[in-house]
Amino acid sequence: MPNPAALRERRLRKTKAQLIDEIDTLEHRAAALEAANRSSAPMRAKASDRYLADQQFADLARFPSENPNPVLRVMPDGTVLYANDAAIAVNGLLKERKKSTLAGDLAGVCAEASGTAEVRETEFESGDHVFAFSIAPVAGETYINLYGRDITERKRAEAALRASRELLHAITDAVPAMISAKDRDSRYLFVNRYQAELYGVSADEAIGKTSGKLLGRKYGAYTRRLDRKVIESGEALPYFEEDHTDVHGVRRALLATKVPLKDRHDRVQGVVTVALDITERKRAEEELAEKEAQLRLALDHMPGGMALLDRDLNYVLF
Repeated sequence: MPNPAALRERRLRKTKAQLIDEIDTLEHRAAALEAANRSSAPMRAKASDRYLADQQFADLARFPSENPNPVLRVMPDGTVLYANDAAIAVNGLLKERKKSTLAGDLAGVCAEASGTAEVRETEFESGDHVFAFSIAPVAGETYINLYGRDITERKRAEAALRASRELLHAITDAVPAMISAKDRDSRYLFVNRYQAELYGVSADEAIGKTSGKLLGRKYGAYTRRLDRKVIESGEALPYFEEDHTDVHGVRRALLATKVPLKDRHDRVQGVVTVALDITERKRAEEELAEKEAQLRLALDHMPGGMALLDRDLNYVLF
């Protein structure tokens, strides 16, 4: 009979050999899995990159639809290929029941722009709203992209400013005085009609020019010196009289003042000049003085003398 101890020893040796084989097998499998993982890592990275790229593409694809301003893609004949919700909401922008055609005015601009590579700007009125559209042909493509924005508030502000300027012009043009504003370089920013007529130009022609350019170097140097005083001091000049000969050769007497033109931060940006034409008053004063002198001369040579009293019997002339 076999020796039991020897039998157990053989079995143990066999079990140890099996364990070693199994461990070797597991190690080989682990190495193979690790190698497989290493080889598949770039593929997983590529898949991850592809997923991220797809997400970015999807985000970009949503960009026009999420834009609060009108965005469209059209053909040169006005056929609409795409319009976001903001464009569909613009009253009158799209025609037909399916909103498949661009409004006639815009379609015409698109047709003109289709043969060029230039971006064109145009406006579209929709009820009480005004939209500005950039019409952008795409190089190498047959379609045209349109990008709109609501400029209603800007147009209202421009209209209000225009009305305000027209009112200012109407008021200053109604005053029989020379009224003007200059910048820090003594260039005219504003001239009323009365002054423009004395200068022999239109109000628009005077804008941007200096007094020297309009009336000669001597007068220009004189007024520039006065302007500099106001700009440097920030204070108004008291009323002063000056003689001025207009383009028709008529000599005029002016009672003028200059005040600083300041911005909302109280910084001097220029000079405002107001000059009253007192020619007739000066002429009347001179005539009166001349008559008084003649009367005085006559009285002085009268043999008997004469006195002039007022209602209270006070001597006025004797």
